[in-house]
Amino acid sequence: MEIGFRHLDELCLSLISKNTMEENLSHIIRSIEDEVSFQSLGIYLKPRNESHYQVKIHRHLSHHFVKEHLIAEDDKLIEELKNLKYIHCSDKKIKFEYEALDLIIFPIYFQNSFIGFIFIDKLDERFSNYEIAKLNIYVALLSFILEIDQLQLHIERINELDNVTGLLNHKSFIKNCKKNHTLMSRYKRDFSLCLLKINKLDEITQVIGNHKLPKFLQEIAEVFKSNIRETDFAGILYPDTFGIYYNEINKDTAKMVAERIHSSIIKNPRFIAVQFKWGINDNREQEIDFDTMFKQTEEALMESVRSSQSHICVYKKEEE
Repeated sequence: MEIGFRHLDELCLSLISKNTMEENLSHIIRSIEDEVSFQSLGIYLKPRNESHYQVKIHRHLSHHFVKEHLIAEDDKLIEELKNLKYIHCSDKKIKFEYEALDLIIFPIYFQNSFIGFIFIDKLDERFSNYEIAKLNIYVALLSFILEIDQLQLHIERINELDNVTGLLNHKSFIKNCKKNHTLMSRYKRDFSLCLLKINKLDEITQVIGNHKLPKFLQEIAEVFKSNIRETDFAGILYPDTFGIYYNEINKDTAKMVAERIHSSIIKNPRFIAVQFKWGINDNREQEIDFDTMFKQTEEALMESVRSSQSHICVYKKEEE
């Protein structure tokens, strides 16, 4: 059976252009609309660090449905899709937003790993074999676009990380902080910034040797990684300075977490003679931009470095 496509050349040209993933997905959906009649359509993908699939792009679904309809990663439907080329359901046992006479669900894969699915349904007629063959080709294109997007995200993620510690590098840490600062300030939510300095790192390096410094920093980074939530992030700003950004936490709670991290670090015999100094700040009782907040946190850190009494200093706004 020869399958004809009215706009395949145009589609392929658009896909090799410098478009966003959402733009490319929209191009494919528009092409499906031109080739196959349907009632509704939805592409479900799993957001990073989430345990459910949600609608990424759709046609003819209500805003409420798109917002509220989530499918758990252990749902029976997901398990079935992982073992089939597609599910063709004409008995109404599976339903999305609307009643349908015919429904097809295709799995979407990235490097042989299941990453989501696309469903398409008809109200009062069934899909022909000709239409199903076309849909299979479009689903292959969808998988190709998503694979490119995942590879680009992977490359971007690698470029964001420090190659020794695996934490965010300076540029990416500040970028993420500023992005979250804007968002959290808009909704008047608490957030905190912590800076940790390894005191006299140059002297420590002379003792342990340059070749052991990466392992030294990696062990500190691992403590950070095991003591922050997925909603927080940590970075290395300078060879001797780390940063942690906490969402939904004020400086009092951040100090408690810093104490816990500090205790975890100094339990390591390697760090018994090492001084770790902390500076902490939050957005409570002050509306400031991130650059000002960072400068204030550095001031608290320097106060901690100068102090022989305390390893943690919390920024205090000077009385006017």
